[in-house]
Amino acid sequence: MCHHMTLNLDTRKHILTGLFYCLRSGSSSSMIAIDNKIEQAMDLVKTHLMLAVREEVELLWEQIKELSERNAQLERENYILRTLRD
Repeated sequence: MCHHMTLNLDTRKHILTGLFYCLRSGSSSSMIAIDNKIEQAMDLVKTHLMLAVREEVELLWEQIKELSERNAQLERENYILRTLRD
Protein backbone atom coordinates (compact mmCIF):
# COMPACT_ATOMS: atom_id res chain seq x y z
CA MET A 1 0.00 0.00 0.00
CA CYS A 2 1.37 3.38 -0.98
CA HIS A 3 0.94 6.07 1.65
CA HIS A 4 1.87 9.64 0.93
CA MET A 5 1.97 12.57 3.28
CA THR A 6 -0.25 15.57 2.68
CA LEU A 7 0.23 18.90 4.38
CA ASN A 8 -2.85 20.54 5.80
CA LEU A 9 -3.96 23.90 4.42
CA ASP A 10 -2.62 25.91 7.37
CA THR A 11 0.82 24.32 7.03
CA ARG A 12 0.92 25.02 3.29
CA LYS A 13 -0.15 28.65 3.84
CA HIS A 14 2.52 29.05 6.53
CA ILE A 15 5.23 27.65 4.25
CA LEU A 16 4.20 29.86 1.33
CA THR A 17 3.96 32.95 3.54
CA GLY A 18 7.39 32.25 4.98
CA LEU A 19 8.86 31.74 1.51
CA PHE A 20 7.29 34.98 0.30
CA TYR A 21 8.71 37.03 3.19
CA CYS A 22 12.05 35.28 2.94
CA LEU A 23 12.38 36.11 -0.75
CA ARG A 24 10.98 39.64 -0.37
CA SER A 25 13.00 40.58 2.73
CA GLY A 26 15.24 43.62 2.48
CA SER A 27 15.01 46.62 0.24
CA SER A 28 16.15 46.74 -3.35
CA SER A 29 19.36 48.36 -2.14
CA SER A 30 20.03 45.40 0.12
CA MET A 31 23.20 43.48 -0.62
CA ILE A 32 21.73 40.12 0.38
CA ALA A 33 22.62 37.68 -2.37
CA ILE A 34 19.85 35.67 -4.01
CA ASP A 35 21.72 32.50 -3.02
CA ASN A 36 21.26 33.40 0.64
CA LYS A 37 17.55 34.01 0.13
CA ILE A 38 17.18 30.68 -1.66
CA GLU A 39 19.06 28.93 1.13
CA GLN A 40 16.80 30.56 3.74
CA ALA A 41 13.72 29.49 1.79
CA MET A 42 15.00 25.93 1.48
CA ASP A 43 15.75 25.82 5.22
CA LEU A 44 12.21 26.96 5.92
CA VAL A 45 10.75 24.27 3.66
CA LYS A 46 13.02 21.65 5.24
CA THR A 47 11.93 22.66 8.75
CA HIS A 48 8.24 22.47 7.90
CA LEU A 49 8.61 19.17 6.09
CA MET A 50 10.51 17.67 9.02
CA LEU A 51 7.74 18.77 11.38
CA ALA A 52 5.10 17.29 9.09
CA VAL A 53 7.04 14.02 8.81
CA ARG A 54 7.44 13.81 12.61
CA GLU A 55 3.70 14.31 13.06
CA GLU A 56 2.95 11.64 10.48
CA VAL A 57 5.40 9.20 12.11
CA GLU A 58 3.78 9.77 15.51
CA LEU A 59 0.36 9.03 14.03
CA LEU A 60 1.65 5.89 12.34
CA TRP A 61 3.28 4.63 15.57
CA GLU A 62 -0.03 5.16 17.37
CA GLN A 63 -1.86 3.22 14.66
CA ILE A 64 0.71 0.40 14.90
CA LYS A 65 0.21 0.26 18.67
CA GLU A 66 -3.59 0.15 18.34
CA LEU A 67 -3.45 -2.51 15.62
CA SER A 68 -1.01 -4.64 17.63
CA GLU A 69 -3.30 -4.47 20.65
CA ARG A 70 -6.32 -5.38 18.52
CA ASN A 71 -4.39 -8.26 16.94
CA ALA A 72 -3.44 -9.63 20.36
CA GLN A 73 -7.06 -9.40 21.48
CA LEU A 74 -8.27 -11.25 18.38
CA GLU A 75 -5.62 -13.93 18.83
CA ARG A 76 -6.81 -14.50 22.43
CA GLU A 77 -10.43 -14.71 21.25
CA ASN A 78 -9.44 -17.09 18.48
CA TYR A 79 -7.59 -19.32 20.95
CA ILE A 80 -10.62 -19.43 23.26
CA LEU A 81 -13.01 -20.23 20.42
CA ARG A 82 -10.76 -23.02 19.11
CA THR A 83 -10.50 -24.45 22.60
CA LEU A 84 -14.28 -24.42 23.05
CA ARG A 85 -14.80 -26.02 19.64
CA ASP A 86 -12.46 -28.93 20.35
